[in-house]
Amino acid sequence: MIKQSNRFIFTSILFLLLLFVSGAVYAAEVQLHGKAPMYSGEKINFYAYSDYITKDTVQLESILVKKDGSFTCTLDLKQVRKIFVNLGV
Repeated sequence: MIKQSNRFIFTSILFLLLLFVSGAVYAAEVQLHGKAPMYSGEKINFYAYSDYITKDTVQLESILVKKDGSFTCTLDLKQVRKIFVNLGV
C-alpha cells in the first residue's frame, strides 16, 4: 500500500515538472525580416493586443527601416501572439 502511494506521488511530481518545463520550451526569440521600400527611413511599430475585447494594444518593438527598405525586428515572446503593424491604411 505504501509502495503504491509513493509511486503515485512520484508520478504526480514528475508530471507537474514536465508540465512546467514544457511551457518554458515554447518561449522563444522571434526574428522578423522584411522589405518595405515605401517606408524607407521611417519608423515601424509592432503591436499586439493586450485585450481582444476592448482592442487595447501594447507596443512590442519599434524599428527604423533602412534606406534600401529592409528591416529586422527581434521579439522575445513568451507565448503565441498575434502581432501587427498599424501603417495607417
